[in-house]
Amino acid sequence: MGRELILRDALATWWKTRGTPISAPATGRISFVDEGAACASKGPAASRPERP
Repeated sequence: MGRELILRDALATWWKTRGTPISAPATGRISFVDEGAACASKGPAASRPERP
């Protein structure tokens, strides 16, 4: 019976073969445009019918 391949181990092995270090994404990718504006997903166009 063969050894099971765990996704974590497969990714770690693959990343080691790349030869570049893992780096965190840049900060500041999320910005607030207008904190006082109404949320577009809360408007009437975004409403869904009630479930029975």
